[in-house]
Amino acid sequence: MAIDTAWDDKGIHTQHTQYCMGAKNISIPEDVYEKLREERREGESFGDAIDRLLGRRPLAEFWGAWSGETAVRAREAIEESRRRSDDRIDHLVE
Repeated sequence: MAIDTAWDDKGIHTQHTQYCMGAKNISIPEDVYEKLREERREGESFGDAIDRLLGRRPLAEFWGAWSGETAVRAREAIEESRRRSDDRIDHLVE
C-alpha cells in the first residue's frame, strides 16, 4: 500500500491511498516487450494480454460459441447421462 499526502496552495490537505493486489514486476527483453505491446487489444492491460496469450480465457468469452442445435444436443446428452446415473444409483440402493 502506498500513501501520498500533500497540502495544495490553498491549504487543502489531500491523501491518496493506492492498494496493490499482488502485482509483480518482471524484466523482459525489449523485443519481447514490443511484441507484447503489439498483441495487446484496445483497453487491455499487459496482464490481461498475457493471460489471453497463455490461453487463460474468461468463461464469458464462450457465451454463444455453440449454435442453437449444438447446445440443444449437448443439453440432451447431459440430461440423459444424469438419468442413467440416477438409474444406476437407484439400482445399487435397491
